Amino acid sequence: MNAKLPATRDITHTTLAVLFIGLLIVASFWVLRPFLTPIIWAGLIVIATWPVLERFEARFAKKRWLAVVLMTVTLLLIVLIPITLAIITIVDNANAIAEQSRSLSAFSLDAPPDWVERIPLAAKILPNVGRPLPL
Repeated sequence: MNAKLPATRDITHTTLAVLFIGLLIVASFWVLRPFLTPIIWAGLIVIATWPVLERFEARFAKKRWLAVVLMTVTLLLIVLIPITLAIITIVDNANAIAEQSRSLSAFSLDAPPDWVERIPLAAKILPNVGRPLPL
């Protein structure tokens, strides 16, 4: 009465389905590739700070939202303060950095000692030592 019909799948349909799924997986990783490192860092930060969040939550009478706000502000300050100080330092020393980078055009190395010429490949590798570096 209710006889089961055998499932007929042709090999082309199955092969194309598997290839399409594989293509979707590869395309997903290609799209996510720029975000993988930040996702890993975020995971490490969450795992490392989870005990602190639980302590904050216990201190604030099990109010998770208050503990999350405090952790967010704390982590932002831990990240933003050093970055702000680094930017201020770079801006304050921009003239010195530019001057030092311009002075590199006159930089040259001293000639190597005489015994370096007796090393089999050194004479071929280091013939221009002592001359200014081309920029």
